[in-house]
Amino acid sequence: MKSQFLLLFLINFVAGFSQKYPIEGTIRDSETHIPINAAGVILKNSSRGTSANEQGFFRLELVSFPAVLFIQCMGYVRDTIIIENETQYQSQYKNHYLLAR
Repeated sequence: MKSQFLLLFLINFVAGFSQKYPIEGTIRDSETHIPINAAGVILKNSSRGTSANEQGFFRLELVSFPAVLFIQCMGYVRDTIIIENETQYQSQYKNHYLLAR
């Protein structure tokens, strides 16, 4: 049985004047690039998180860096995204690509 990985296709940092850092992205299948709805996005060591909508889109606010996000959905291998700062982040899986805006 072949496991598929989640793909965090896009992370966009929205600049603001407050101490919160909104991020948004689209979660897609790594092979088909089809959006994955209802994937969970969980901020490590917190009770904060969100779910992707029907188009795989999510939005979450961070309050500090570095931040670790867990991306998970039934039937997929969980991905870990490490966000070092507003412009530097990486996926646990080397076959993923991330696009900054």
